[in-house]
Amino acid sequence: MHWWHTKPPRWQYRAAVNGLGAIVTGLATIIFLISKFVDGAWVVVIAVPAFVLLFVRINAYYQRTGATLGLGKIPPAPEGKSTLVIVPVVNVSELTRFAIGEALSLSTNVIAVSVIVEAHDQGAVTSDDLEAEWATWNPGPRLELLHTDFTSVIDPICSFIDEEQAKKDQQIVVLIPVLIPARWRYRILHNQLDVILSRALRKRPEVLVAKVQLPLSESTVAHVVHSRKR
Repeated sequence: MHWWHTKPPRWQYRAAVNGLGAIVTGLATIIFLISKFVDGAWVVVIAVPAFVLLFVRINAYYQRTGATLGLGKIPPAPEGKSTLVIVPVVNVSELTRFAIGEALSLSTNVIAVSVIVEAHDQGAVTSDDLEAEWATWNPGPRLELLHTDFTSVIDPICSFIDEEQAKKDQQIVVLIPVLIPARWRYRILHNQLDVILSRALRKRPEVLVAKVQLPLSESTVAHVVHSRKR
């Protein structure tokens, strides 16, 4: 091809010599690959092209990622959004108080949500009881009760988050209260709302999910008892 494009004097002869050399080299390579395939030639035939293709694809991915992130360019100034913190709660407790306090440290716009199962068991917390306790406690943020006929509390919470997200352009933070027992083996005795809800919200990258952990220790119990006595 080089001689074909440049066409210097006697280029036909030079092209014939190079072409013959290419044919002989190609035949020798094919014979080598066939006769020595099991002895290691497979590396040249399969492994090397596969690695070359892999490296080319990896490099293409990095190039696309860098272009998307604008690497090497000065980005525009960042813009902040109003933040809504949603705190899933079950009842009025020290864990709820701790979670609401942490939420208020992030934003003044805080909503506590609790799912009320209509076909509840005897002894379960009703909406009237929870509303009365919340009104007596009066922590500041409002309590939003989500009613459902099913035992799963995840779908009502996710639907409420979607509704709040659709109202206006705002950053939503879901702050999940988690009680940490003194011994790890007691963890299975508590509900796994934080694990299940975090997994469900992974499909919503625009929602930030955080966990606020309250260690359950003797000092925590003593603090609760002292607060109640006051």
